[in-house]
Amino acid sequence: MALFYACRKLKADHQLNETPRLLSTRRHFSEAWNNTRQFFEDGRPLKEVRTEGWLKLHCKEWMRCTYSYSHRLVQLNGEGLKVSARLNEALPLIVSYGDIIGVATSLCAEQAHEDVKYKFNAFLRQTSLHESEHVDDLSKLFESEHANLFPGRTLSRRALHSVSALQAGDEEFVLLTSAFGHFRGQPLKFKCQTKEERDFWVECLRRALKYETASQMCHVNRLGFLRWKVRYFYMKPQFQLVVAAFICFNFGINIISSQLPPSFLDFLDFCDMSFTLIFAFELSINLFANLFRDFFRDPWNHFDFIVVFFGILSIAAGNFPGSNSLKLMRTFRVFRLFKRVPSLKRIVESIFEAIPAMANAYLLLFLIASIYAMMCVNFFASYTVEDFGTFFRAMFTLWQFMTGDGWSV
Repeated sequence: MALFYACRKLKADHQLNETPRLLSTRRHFSEAWNNTRQFFEDGRPLKEVRTEGWLKLHCKEWMRCTYSYSHRLVQLNGEGLKVSARLNEALPLIVSYGDIIGVATSLCAEQAHEDVKYKFNAFLRQTSLHESEHVDDLSKLFESEHANLFPGRTLSRRALHSVSALQAGDEEFVLLTSAFGHFRGQPLKFKCQTKEERDFWVECLRRALKYETASQMCHVNRLGFLRWKVRYFYMKPQFQLVVAAFICFNFGINIISSQLPPSFLDFLDFCDMSFTLIFAFELSINLFANLFRDFFRDPWNHFDFIVVFFGILSIAAGNFPGSNSLKLMRTFRVFRLFKRVPSLKRIVESIFEAIPAMANAYLLLFLIASIYAMMCVNFFASYTVEDFGTFFRAMFTLWQFMTGDGWSV
């Protein structure tokens, strides 16, 4: 069924009480996707945004054991959901379609003595996401879905408990994630402004997941899951701030080593060895989290690897001839600070991006100076051979004029 007609039906069913932002989101969605197949085969990059909107994500607060809602920009593309990062996060939350086994919404909440019992309306993969299933216990449906998608594998108690304790309001929808994917069965709950907006996002996700088969589900082993968690921990601003502090301390030790007498050489060598081991440990974490392809794709990692490598080599060389030259590489560790401080990183990247334009400007100045040098040779060579006798002498004299050099001679 074409997604275009599904969007038209959604718009006709929920014509009332729509916010302007929701209308603009639906218009963008219907214009971008003419049918469901074009979602995967429209010839555009998979990461191109098809629709987006501001939703509230129910997530854990930083350095606390409580959960709260935070506004996030949610973008839907050909690979999955991209949820913008918070201030204390460096990477956005990527939820691929291979990590999602279904979408659930709350029907109602029944009061039974002191407990509140929630009923859910779930769209799952085994039903081809055509029809919804009304269930009282979502954990049993979650377990049976995994038994069909992943035969022979046992669910963890933590995944079942997170689904059984799930609560959702009228404006909320829940993404049921795979227990063997990146999220290990942890449900992701989003809150919309209205029920109409919730139904719209559920319909979009249902249509997008319709052509995802069980063979395309994410199978992440323990090592891959650990690497994924370490990568998010490594990219946190708090961790990068600690590394930046060590870089600043190391630069201060380098300044002190140039000022103190040789009697403090043993203490300075101990500090240098300590910082080298710290930076080697930090580099090993980065290498483990990104492995080789993603690690060497970033040019900043090339510089980090070279500096740390020469630091370890200088320690291993000891008093070997030429080791003093290797120790000079430790002074370049301060340049690793540019990667950790976003403002400094933008300045360095802007300078490198401006090099082609600056090279063109210098080429233009060289051509103009060459023309004037040839004119000076023709006009002034007979008067002062030392300054304008040849082309290169004339160029050197003009360079002195431009830089203000040689006027006192």
